[in-house]
Amino acid sequence: MKKIILGFIAIMFLMATTTFAQDAKKTTKEETPWKVGGTASVTFLASEFSDTWSAKDGGQSSLTIGALVNVYAKYKLGRVNWDNNLLAQYTTQRTDVNPDFIKTLDKLELLSFAGYTTASKHWSYSGALSIKTQWTPTYLNSINSGNRDSVITTFFAPGEILIGPGMKYNRGDKKSKSQLTLNISPATAKFIIINSQQVADATYAGDRSRFEFGASLLGTYRINLAKNVTYAANFELFSNYLKDPQYIDVKWGNILSANFLKVLTVTVSYDLRYDKDISDDVRTAGTFGVGLGYKF
Repeated sequence: MKKIILGFIAIMFLMATTTFAQDAKKTTKEETPWKVGGTASVTFLASEFSDTWSAKDGGQSSLTIGALVNVYAKYKLGRVNWDNNLLAQYTTQRTDVNPDFIKTLDKLELLSFAGYTTASKHWSYSGALSIKTQWTPTYLNSINSGNRDSVITTFFAPGEILIGPGMKYNRGDKKSKSQLTLNISPATAKFIIINSQQVADATYAGDRSRFEFGASLLGTYRINLAKNVTYAANFELFSNYLKDPQYIDVKWGNILSANFLKVLTVTVSYDLRYDKDISDDVRTAGTFGVGLGYKF
C-alpha cells in the first residue's frame, strides 16, 4: 500500500513538472496548460499546541525543527481542468521534559480535482480525490518519556481517502493572484484504512477499515498578499449520512509564508480539526518558524 500511494503521488507530480518543463520550451505565443508553484522550506520553529489532535502533537512550548512542502499543479486545456495540491509537513520537537527530539507534526495530504467546464466558465462537472495520512510511526509514550510501548499510528494507519463526484467552482483573480477552488459532492465515499493490525488493535478495536458515505465540501484557497507573502488554505467538511449526520467533520489547514532574498522564509501554520468519532473537542495546532526556503 505504501509503495502504491507514494508511487501515485510521485507519478502525478512528475507528469505535471515534466509537462510544464516541456511546454516552457515552446514559443511564448503558446501558453502552457500547466501552472506549477508553491513553497518548500526547512525551518526552526517555536511551537505552541492546544487541544491537541492526538498524543503525538505535544502540549508545550519547545524548540522544533521542521520541513514543509506545499505545492500545486494545475492543468487547463479547453474545457478540461485538473487541480492538484500536495502538502507534506514534518517537525521534530525537544522539550524540557524530554531532551531528545520527538516527532510533533507529521502530515501527508493530497487533494485533487478533475473537471469538465460547463457553460458557465467558473463551474465544472467534477470528481474529487482526497488522501490523508502520515509518514512515520507514532508511539504511545513517545511524548512523555523515552519508552515506546506500542505503535498507535503509522503510514496509512490510519489513512483516509475521500472520493466523490460533484460540481466544482473555480475562480482566479490575476490582479491579486488569488485562486479559489470549491468542490461540492452530495455523494462522497470515505474510506478509513488501518494498514497495521497493531494500530488497529490499539486504537480501532481491531477494525482494519471503516466506510462512511455522505456529503462533502472540499476546497483550496491561495492568495499573494504581497510580492513575497502568500496565504494558502485547505479545508474539508464531511457529513456522514450513515451515522450522526448532524455532526460535521471539519479539517482546516492554514499556511502563511513570507519569502525574503529568495532563500529566507518565515512560515506560520495553523490547523483546526473536529471529528465526533474521535473526540467531542475541537483540536488546534499552530507553529511559527524562520528558516531556509524557496518559493516558486
